[in-house]
Amino acid sequence: MKLIKNLAITGSLGLIAFAGLAGASTLSLDTSVPTTNGYYNGTGNNTGTFTVVTSDDGSLQLALKADTAFVAPTLVPDAGTTNYQAATTTTTRFGETVATWDYYFSIDTNANGNGADLSAYDYSLTVIDETLGQTVQYDPTSLIDSASMGAGNVVTSGNTNQSNGGVNLTTQFSMQNAENVGFQLVGWGPNWNSAGQPQATDAYAIQLQILDKQTGATVLSDSIGINTPGVPEPGTIVTMLGSLGALGLFVRRRKA
Repeated sequence: MKLIKNLAITGSLGLIAFAGLAGASTLSLDTSVPTTNGYYNGTGNNTGTFTVVTSDDGSLQLALKADTAFVAPTLVPDAGTTNYQAATTTTTRFGETVATWDYYFSIDTNANGNGADLSAYDYSLTVIDETLGQTVQYDPTSLIDSASMGAGNVVTSGNTNQSNGGVNLTTQFSMQNAENVGFQLVGWGPNWNSAGQPQATDAYAIQLQILDKQTGATVLSDSIGINTPGVPEPGTIVTMLGSLGALGLFVRRRKA
C-alpha cells in the first residue's frame, strides 16, 4: 500500500509541475527563434522547430527542442504539443555510444532590446530520464562551449567562449547550446550521478528555467518531452502514475 500511496503523490506532483509549465507567459510551438538577438546556429544546427516561452513584458525568452544533429530533416513536435518524437538510433561521440538526437536550448534576457545581461538571473536545466527514473539538474551557463551574443548583436562562437573559459555573463545577454543526454565524462557537460546509463530508447522530460537571483523563485520556465518509439510519452507516464495512485486509494477505501 505504501507503493501505491507513493505513486499517487508522485503523479500529483508531476501533474502540478506540468500544469505550471503550461501556464507560463506566452508559449509558441514548432517555431523559429530569430537569429538577431536570439538563437544562432552552430555547425549542423537550425533555428526552427523550437518550443518557445516569452515573458509577458517581452524581455525574457527561453527556447527548447529535440533535434538530430547533422541530419535532415529536423525533428518536429507533435501537432499542438511540446512532445518530440526521436528515433532510437545511436552514434559514437567522445568514444561513447549515444543517441543520434540532442536537446537544444536558448536563453535570452534581452529579447525585446530593453532587458538585462545574463548576470541578472540564475538558471537551471533539468533532464529527467522517465524510463530510468533519473534526474540531472545543472546550471546551463556552466557549459563553457556555448555560443553567445552581446552588445551590437555581436555573436561570440562556442569555440571562442571555450578558449576564454565560458560565456561572459556580464557582457552577453543571450546564449545557446546543444547537449546529448548520453554524454559522460565530457569536461563541459553534465554527468549522470546515480546508477544506470541514459539510452537512446528512453523517454525524457526537459525543463529550462530562469530564476530570481535573490529568492531562487522561477521567473520563466520552458519544458519539452522527448519520446522514442514504443515508449510512453513523459506526460502519459505522469498521468498513468496519477491514475494508479487514485485506483489504489479507491481500493483501500473499499476495503475499509
